[in-house]
Amino acid sequence: MNRKTFAVLACALALVACKRSENENEPTTTTGANEPAEKGSTMQQANADNVISVRVRHALAADPNLSAEGKSVKIITRDGKVTLHGVVKDDNEKRMIEDETKHVQGVKDVDNELQVLKQ
Repeated sequence: MNRKTFAVLACALALVACKRSENENEPTTTTGANEPAEKGSTMQQANADNVISVRVRHALAADPNLSAEGKSVKIITRDGKVTLHGVVKDDNEKRMIEDETKHVQGVKDVDNELQVLKQ
């Protein structure tokens, strides 16, 4: 399996996992039509956040300057704010990942919680 296929499959699995956990936490307040009051807007935001996460993942996967660790950091998006978790090889890679993430369409803010590998 090549890297591109692996990255696409990883993104698809991440989207399924996000969607599954999101559905467990949906609001239960109902409107007169027995529909969750904010289900539509909550789902739209979750979908927008999923799209941002996928865009970040694609940007990182496509960067030939990043290590395997750098390409596989954990990406969490909530209301357009991206939080990055994981271990990277050095401070330069940490900055590169943050900078690339900031330039992805839809990203409002980046919380860089990446740790540098101790050598």
